Amino acid sequence: MDAINTIGYFLLYRLPGQRGYVGAMLVVDNDGIPLEFKCTEAIRPTRVQQSLYGNKMELYIAVKLCALPLLSAVSHKPKILFVNEPPFLTVREEIEIPTLFLQVDNASDDTQPSIALMPHSQFEADKEDELIRRSCRFDLIEPFDRVQQAVLLLGEKDERFR
Repeated sequence: MDAINTIGYFLLYRLPGQRGYVGAMLVVDNDGIPLEFKCTEAIRPTRVQQSLYGNKMELYIAVKLCALPLLSAVSHKPKILFVNEPPFLTVREEIEIPTLFLQVDNASDDTQPSIALMPHSQFEADKEDELIRRSCRFDLIEPFDRVQQAVLLLGEKDERFR
């Protein structure tokens, strides 16, 4: 794997009250500085769609309606993609970008939590711990907080994101 200089963060945000979803993508550099942010408008499945898709609906929304279109839309293509939930690793089946879930193991004492890099089961090679950790000079988890905050702020100002 070449040096990582663009890191993507994909998050599926659940709107309060089961009103729908907003997909968001943040691309940062090795220092965690934002290069690009894009998000979908709120996706509100109908009751019929909820019935037809069943327990596959959220994954379908996350991957097919949010992650893939957002990856196509960003001009700064990430060299690695982090997702906010393990099921969303299935996006890796559709893209050539190493994709990982950052699993946080909160320490019982005051020490820094450890982070495990979880790849899709068919793409174990995506987990090149040392290269990722050496390339990224910032807290790998923190950008997810920024993405969620950005979606919340958009929702305060614009009903398309609520």
